[in-house]
Amino acid sequence: PSGLMMNLLGKYLMPHGVLEFVLVGCDIGSTVRVTTTWPNLKGVTGYMKYGPTPWLPQTSIWYVPSNVAISGNTVSYTITDGSLGDDDLTANGEIHDPGGPIVAFSNTEPIPALGRIGQVLLLLMMFAAVLGYRRARRP
Repeated sequence: PSGLMMNLLGKYLMPHGVLEFVLVGCDIGSTVRVTTTWPNLKGVTGYMKYGPTPWLPQTSIWYVPSNVAISGNTVSYTITDGSLGDDDLTANGEIHDPGGPIVAFSNTEPIPALGRIGQVLLLLMMFAAVLGYRRARRP
């Protein structure tokens, strides 16, 4: 997953896209604290990661990592090699980690639309306007 201003299921926006990296040379099974600095986190409401989880190892999903802290323009969280947050789910001294800050949409209201009767009336009005225009153009 990547791309600026990603829209996740119409519920979240990722204004900075996704940062993906591999941390190598860790002690096998160790826990690390990941800290990233972003250009501007105004309006950011959280952080999400993308990948497999121990309970869904064959499917990649969006989820919130453990111990997320957002302060100023810095995001930090913990990942254990081979556990939730490490995309290869293998304790091998490498941590694969894609994720990014999110803005959650709240208090959204649907945009009102015409009902079936309104749509039919609008279509009839358009048809009448076209006929009126054609008649007005005849000599």
